[in-house]
Amino acid sequence: VMAYRFKLKEDLREGVRRIATEQIDRALAAPHSGDKRAGWVHDTRKALKRTRALLRCVRAGLGDKAFREENAALRLIAGNLSS
Repeated sequence: VMAYRFKLKEDLREGVRRIATEQIDRALAAPHSGDKRAGWVHDTRKALKRTRALLRCVRAGLGDKAFREENAALRLIAGNLSS
């Protein structure tokens, strides 16, 4: 797993959106059926956790309401995957 990498001339908002999208795309691209399902669930939950960490890093810029909504949505998805 690579660290978050912002581009030098990239707008911070765009960089956060790009990184979050990359994390979610990575999770969705992994095989998630049959005997690979447990690994996919684990990797997907890790990607969601990294995305939530990214949100915490930019919380002040997002505002509390947006942060709470996005964080709750990601937490709910990860929780639903655990069952």
